[in-house]
Amino acid sequence: TGDVDDVGPGPAQRMQPFDHPVLRCAPVRAPRGHPPQIDDVANFVPSRLTGLLLAASAMMFAGLIAGVRAFATMMRDARLHRSPNSGWPEAAMAGALDRSLAGPRIYRGDVANEPMLNGSGRRNAGPKDIVTGIDLTNAAHLALTLLTVCLAIVA
Repeated sequence: TGDVDDVGPGPAQRMQPFDHPVLRCAPVRAPRGHPPQIDDVANFVPSRLTGLLLAASAMMFAGLIAGVRAFATMMRDARLHRSPNSGWPEAAMAGALDRSLAGPRIYRGDVANEPMLNGSGRRNAGPKDIVTGIDLTNAAHLALTLLTVCLAIVA
């Protein structure tokens, strides 16, 4: 039919262990009362730290308003994401860029009706937004590296 799925997964998809035709299924949350996935527990602190570092990077490099907006968006919208951890850095980046991220989209031919992160943000992203997002991510990486080195020196 000409669909991309007809030719099989690409290199990036082949690297993802659960993106196999036999294992493909829609992402679901565990019902209440069931233990969280180990990766949800392992990424609880790192995801929130990443969001904070992105908000701090936005404040330093894009200005006070962008940093405050990134932090406020993260605190307000992070829990809207279906992942207990991914929403924190995604919401921070949405606020920093003043863009709406996530939301309804088509995934493998099915419509995923997800809520928008920073729903009041601009919808159309351009090359400048991509460059700014990369710059903020690099600044957050640098901040984490410096924090790690400082902690290693103190310890």
